[in-house]
Amino acid sequence: MRQTIPTITTTGSSIQPPRARTGGCGPSSGRSSVDRSATRGSGVRPFLTSAGRKPDEASPRQGPRIHHTLFLAVTGIIKGLLRAGIPMGPMILLTVRGRKSGKPRTTPVDLFERDGRSFLVSTHRQESSNWVRNLRAAGEGVLTRGWSRRAITVVELPSDIAGQVLKEVLGPRLAAPMGGFVLRRTFPVPPDAPLEDFVGAARSHPVFELVSPGTGGLTRPPSSGIRS
Repeated sequence: MRQTIPTITTTGSSIQPPRARTGGCGPSSGRSSVDRSATRGSGVRPFLTSAGRKPDEASPRQGPRIHHTLFLAVTGIIKGLLRAGIPMGPMILLTVRGRKSGKPRTTPVDLFERDGRSFLVSTHRQESSNWVRNLRAAGEGVLTRGWSRRAITVVELPSDIAGQVLKEVLGPRLAAPMGGFVLRRTFPVPPDAPLEDFVGAARSHPVFELVSPGTGGLTRPPSSGIRS
């Protein structure tokens, strides 16, 4: 609320406060200097921007933007290393046709092998990842690392089978002090958690099995023996 500056009364006369200089176009130019001086020490709400923030106050959207920018930078570095053929654990490049644009999209993904079966696991960005949605729509893609190139066909596993894959493939990595450092921050399930916890996680961390073209995929859980 705008405050009214009181009139100062002396004996036999009334002294009016000086008028603020208008200097600009319209009445708002002079009002600014009076309002700001009147609000000092009065508890009146300070000047705010049009968005309702102090001029030097950071936007609440800046945090996610910074996180996204950092993610893109790190992803770019990883893609460059994988294109050069540098091993980075289970990571490999997946190229898949965009479900909307139809253009090829390439991103690093995690490929795990177990008992002769291969799985692409959404370990870090969950089911909202563009590569997950694109792969669901296309059902096929290309894996590359260095000069190695492999065309693939995939099926998405149901959550009960995917949960078993997650437990047996990711469990040992989650327990590793160094190897599971990053994984533990994006996959919130303890390595010794019961199977039902991994089944629940599979609903937001999809698992795709690589299959031969023309087959419907395998729906049995993996057996012992891990390779990645």
